[in-house]
Amino acid sequence: MKAGFRFAISLVAAATLVGVSFASQITGKWTGHIKIDLSKMKAPAGGEGGGGGGGGRRDPAKMAEMMSKMSITLTLNADKTFVRVMKGGRRSDQTQKGTWSQVGNHVTLLVAPPAGPPKNTSAPRGLEPNAGAGSKPKPTVLTLSKDGKSLTGTTMRGAGTITFTH
Repeated sequence: MKAGFRFAISLVAAATLVGVSFASQITGKWTGHIKIDLSKMKAPAGGEGGGGGGGGRRDPAKMAEMMSKMSITLTLNADKTFVRVMKGGRRSDQTQKGTWSQVGNHVTLLVAPPAGPPKNTSAPRGLEPNAGAGSKPKPTVLTLSKDGKSLTGTTMRGAGTITFTH
């Protein structure tokens, strides 16, 4: 009976150490890129160009090209905060801050809601900041690879894959 109890305590201790080690491995700076599957994107509303400047959708091929040129960095801090910087979109730098959590191999990013009124954004769907003050944040869920060297998630309503490497 004592041997079984010691074994159970050893398993709990080992699992705790692995969990702490797993979390410490993911902190730091990650570099990301987005890959778009054009077959999963809807055609722009109103024909080519999305129907004008009133919020119509962009041409999927042009959107995919723009996304492939974006530079994205994600810094996961030990205090469970993160900073994500996107460069190369229609605007210059876009910075998002928030908190992150990890359960097993899933890392969830929760962008902090902005203090002011809603802002128009050119960030990819799934990476956009929240709509405005008082809005409920939409989490981004990333999956950590078994070797701990990449985080992968979906964006653009499932048409895009975002991959961060460490």
